[in-house]
Amino acid sequence: MTASSLAYIGMVRPTQIGSKESTFYVNVVSRDKSIQDASVHIFMPDFGIYGVSSEFDIGKNDVKMVTLGADIPEDAEGYYPVKVTISNDEIRKTRYVWVLIE
Repeated sequence: MTASSLAYIGMVRPTQIGSKESTFYVNVVSRDKSIQDASVHIFMPDFGIYGVSSEFDIGKNDVKMVTLGADIPEDAEGYYPVKVTISNDEIRKTRYVWVLIE
């Protein structure tokens, strides 16, 4: 079974909290079977910023909103690419998205 048939990365939304510290919300959709001990990683190449969620489980054909934080530079404004990866011992699925920092 391929990784694409097991998981899908849905919407990615950053939300500003305080001074450019952001919480990222990532919707993870499982397919065909449950997923155990997964985590979501983000990477913003323009700033060299990494973020990782805590581990989570998701049931078969279910959706889970995962949150993780990242410190965005004070002067950041505009659209930036973000690499989003869901992984565990069995799967690794990556999606690149653009996010707006205001």
